[in-house]
Amino acid sequence: MAVDNSVNIDDDPDQIKRQIRHSITRFLARREHSCVELVRKLKQKDYEHEMIIEGLTPFVERGLQSDHRYAEVFVRSCFEKGKGPAFIEQSLQQHDIESHIIQTLIQDEAYDWYEAAFRVRAKRFGEPLPSEWDDVQKQKRFLQYRGFSQTHIKEVFS
Repeated sequence: MAVDNSVNIDDDPDQIKRQIRHSITRFLARREHSCVELVRKLKQKDYEHEMIIEGLTPFVERGLQSDHRYAEVFVRSCFEKGKGPAFIEQSLQQHDIESHIIQTLIQDEAYDWYEAAFRVRAKRFGEPLPSEWDDVQKQKRFLQYRGFSQTHIKEVFS
């Protein structure tokens, strides 16, 4: 009769820590992730919260994982996709990014939100502004849905 010498992962905390480390490494190799996002993904793999935090801490301490860097990449990506600052702020808050970081990034001079609102509207509806009230309202709702403020929207239609 053969003896099963395999290690049960549930009984070997070092093996679990190693798997968590490898998972975090794979996630971060693909793209930036927030801490909240990494914890959520690892919990989906049924790892315990304490083990996840223990595995994630060295990545944060060494700067391999950074919520600030994640937020920078996220803001740039959303801006390029035509999303407005309200959308970005709400999304980053769901990742527990600190509000001062969010505000600093959104207010960066590299992002012209007025120009972005003009560009997004023109791409979706064409260059000429609508003359019908219903069409104007439809386009304003579209920009609001994309996360642009009333100030940005008013500027587009003035």
